Amino acid sequence: MLSATAMDPVEKKPLYHFHPGTYSFSVGFYGCNLRCPFCQNYQISTTLPGSVTDFVKSSNIVSEALKLKADSISYTYSEPLIHAEYCLDTAAAATERGLSNILVTNGFMSAPAAETIYSAMDAVNIDLKSFNKDYYSQVLKGGLDEVCRSIEIAVSRCHTEVTTLIVPGENDSRTELIALFGFLSELKPQPVLHLSRYFPRFKYTHPPTEIKALLSTAELAKEVLDYVYVGNLPQQTSTEHKNIYTNDTRCSSCKSVLIRRESYKTDVLNRSNSVCDNCGSPLPYLV
Repeated sequence: MLSATAMDPVEKKPLYHFHPGTYSFSVGFYGCNLRCPFCQNYQISTTLPGSVTDFVKSSNIVSEALKLKADSISYTYSEPLIHAEYCLDTAAAATERGLSNILVTNGFMSAPAAETIYSAMDAVNIDLKSFNKDYYSQVLKGGLDEVCRSIEIAVSRCHTEVTTLIVPGENDSRTELIALFGFLSELKPQPVLHLSRYFPRFKYTHPPTEIKALLSTAELAKEVLDYVYVGNLPQQTSTEHKNIYTNDTRCSSCKSVLIRRESYKTDVLNRSNSVCDNCGSPLPYLV
């Protein structure tokens, strides 16, 4: 049972260090194992599917992705792991046909499940919604320990990026953010972090995250993390704040721009698929 299908830039997952500039055939689902009051996709996460006759075979998903010349298949939009068996079946069929598999998930699962799921994926983006155990259990109806363990397993199995939606007054205290960034900084390899701007949605009427606050949070994260990006900003923001904000990817050694980004428009400037053209350092992303 699918809620939607679409061809998306891989950057929309968001994944900035995995096959940049390519397109992913994205399949969406119904349902979720969390109850986030700010859910951006609550229409499908809190809704039951319609008729069971709408079932789409895994082989059809792979065939459509190949027809559209996608580089990968993404399991996304709501929480794909409500339909874990379907995702695994589709991932196996996709791998056989040379397609990469991408999972966008809240990461709330048992360790054995994480080991199985992430081993079948080439890349994942995991939501780390807070670094407060009480907030996870009482507000989101999940568990911080399980999500952290899930992320630890993911970085050992596949390319991993993490997204944190910054919700004013809920998960944006300096103490909590420092703890969250510190946890990610100790992982090997260190995941890419996306900090996303919140907008009022579903049950939350908090005002949107202030742009200056989001950019300041990104600077705080960069003190301990190698790659931090910001999202959900209006297009004009990238020009207005270009002196302090950019989603370009630079070489960690010589700081040459390897990938230039404007919204979802991606220009891979580096000619080599393995090293920086300027200094020869290994690229921080997978081509």
